[in-house]
Amino acid sequence: MFLKEQESAFAELFLNDDWVLKLCYLSDIFGKLNDLNISLQGKKSNIFTFKDRIEAFVKKLTIWKSRTDDGNLEMFAATDDYLTEKNLSNLMIVKVVVDHLNSFQTHFRKYFPMDIDSGKESWICEPFVRQFSGVTHLSLKAPGRVCRFI
Repeated sequence: MFLKEQESAFAELFLNDDWVLKLCYLSDIFGKLNDLNISLQGKKSNIFTFKDRIEAFVKKLTIWKSRTDDGNLEMFAATDDYLTEKNLSNLMIVKVVVDHLNSFQTHFRKYFPMDIDSGKESWICEPFVRQFSGVTHLSLKAPGRVCRFI
């Protein structure tokens, strides 16, 4: 309404279902990125929780691609709602979403490589469950203790 009142050329874009569907999808994917961003913040965050959450997000991207390829867009609520409301075929947006998710996953791996050697540091997360036979880089000597006999 604002764009129409201002007689902007952009007002016509909101009449184009293809453009609005892409806008809905962008709204959905940025919402999911925002959720990831928020989950990576806080006092109890560390490299291990970061790694787990980013790996989980990349796995979600794979699931979302697969489901979108099958024509299921329910994980993208605004997009799915717009399709239902306007009674549109999801074929208008499926290829765009799948291509974007493929590209997104590739770039995500580029920016967040999962090269942390979790085998070497896994004892930190679960110190009483892990086997310590392979842990040779830690000293067994207690630091700074001096025994004095009086």
